[in-house]
Amino acid sequence: MVSTNIITTLNYVMVVISVGISTYLSYGGFKSSFGGLSLAFVAILAIMLFSADLLIQKNRVAKRSLLPPFLLFGLAAFFSGISNYNYLYTMFMENDVIEQTLSKELDHFRSSLTDTRTKLQKLDSYIMIESKRIELDRELARLDTQIFDDLRPGCGERCREHLRNIEGILGKPLTDLALPGPGSNKQVMEKFIDRVRTFALTDLKQLSQSAQVPEIDQLIKDIDKLLLEFDATQSLIAERMGLSTLQVLSKESKNIERRANSFLPNKDNVTHAEIDPTLGRLGEIVYSLENGFISRPNLGATIMALILGLIVDLFPVIFALVAFGPESGIQPDKPTRRRGPGIVLD
Repeated sequence: MVSTNIITTLNYVMVVISVGISTYLSYGGFKSSFGGLSLAFVAILAIMLFSADLLIQKNRVAKRSLLPPFLLFGLAAFFSGISNYNYLYTMFMENDVIEQTLSKELDHFRSSLTDTRTKLQKLDSYIMIESKRIELDRELARLDTQIFDDLRPGCGERCREHLRNIEGILGKPLTDLALPGPGSNKQVMEKFIDRVRTFALTDLKQLSQSAQVPEIDQLIKDIDKLLLEFDATQSLIAERMGLSTLQVLSKESKNIERRANSFLPNKDNVTHAEIDPTLGRLGEIVYSLENGFISRPNLGATIMALILGLIVDLFPVIFALVAFGPESGIQPDKPTRRRGPGIVLD
């Protein structure tokens, strides 16, 4: 028969190891939620678990009621199990949840920005100016070709036709310019072309500014820059941006939405998908419980974290119930009786 002292010693060792492991896991599980108070919470739980385990062993040996120590153990094990689960589940699932969360929110972000860019590019004023810019570039190129025609250099009838087309595009006459006559030298014709181009582009710029096209162009460029910057989940994780990316996405999305709606008519206003910066925060107990038991992206990880989080507190209880049961042969210490001074009766 195994010595009573050995069994009792093993029980103490079991209690110390189990409570120590549980304390470590609980501290990691509470840290994100309670910050500096975590150590105090964990110390209280450790004392409660240690006391409950020893009381269960003592009452088991003495054949007294196990209900009081079990109530103490149940209260401590409940909070310890939750924090243990949080730490273990976070360790199992953190990278997967970060990747899934970022992938989903990035899709919303990119879709919202792409739709907004399309609406901006379809604005009547934007299309009009872009069309005028293309037509103006074309007519200026034709004017340049015509005026430097080797066979008919200078500004003749066809040259004047291109000038009228340019004025039609701009909706106003160009500043009165002296036309280089047929046979003018190259230097005179180059100065004339440069002046026509300068005046035409200046007038187009004024039209663009009145239609807010430069501001829209800048917004479209900013959208393109964001789409390029936030292009893939894997690259973000590789750069160790992690879930802090959600705050950036939320801020940038709202900013683009506000700027775009200042240009778009009310009926075409955009509403971007809401990006919640708090998503995927597994380190906090509430989010780990929600992800593990409601979302359940990986049921195996949920079950494993729950079992490991609870069993570490149950080991000493199971050991005490088995090792100190009636069939174990371990008896409670017999009380000593005294009869008279110096006489001890067993």
